[in-house]
Amino acid sequence: VYEHPALQADREQSTAAVRDLFRFFLENPKRLPENYQDEIEYQPLHRIICDYLAGMTDGYFWRVHASMLGD
Repeated sequence: VYEHPALQADREQSTAAVRDLFRFFLENPKRLPENYQDEIEYQPLHRIICDYLAGMTDGYFWRVHASMLGD
């Protein structure tokens, strides 16, 4: 089911969206929520961004994506 060709376009769109939002936060760490910004002195930025993205629900992810990237 997961590898069905009908799902490929959705998977590619989702992968691109995660990549774009990850890059956005790498370039704009001040746009992360404050509690994640507080961790920057203790952890590498890429790890903080991964933790933030991994904790998102799908709906929240798409709202943040639209808010930050204007999509």
